[in-house]
Amino acid sequence: MINSIKSIFQKNKKAQFYLFVAVVLCIISYGLFSSSSSLKKVDSNEGIISSNYLFEAKTVVNNALYKKTDPSVELNEFTSTFINYAKTKNINLQIAYLLKVNNSTKVVNYLKDELNVTTYNRTLKKYETLTISQVNIITLKYEGMDYTYTFTNDTVELKALIITN
Repeated sequence: MINSIKSIFQKNKKAQFYLFVAVVLCIISYGLFSSSSSLKKVDSNEGIISSNYLFEAKTVVNNALYKKTDPSVELNEFTSTFINYAKTKNINLQIAYLLKVNNSTKVVNYLKDELNVTTYNRTLKKYETLTISQVNIITLKYEGMDYTYTFTNDTVELKALIITN
């Protein structure tokens, strides 16, 4: 009986070795791939607050249109309030937005520095607004970077440049 048990263990040594190697490879691959997936985690307060601004700003514009009030005035007040709210969360939020209603597009600068509307060769200081009629493409230049926004035939569109520090 002891000999038969020894022979079973000797036959299974090869299988045990393969099983051991498989377990080691699984542990190594888990170690390699689990660390790279944690790098993809981008949820930060800045990202959340930027997404929240875009979502809420669209709601503000829609509510203004529903109530038949001026959406640019409502969005201006909301943006100012939202930037102040971000400051309470220690987030330096800067926004420039483009609001198209019918055939008129307003470019509003809440960025800390001047914003160049290169399409119309105009520079907007902080809190300054530019109103443009009948536009399809607007290019903004801020801190050496170009940002191009394309508008469709929709009656109302909102585009924004959001910078967080």
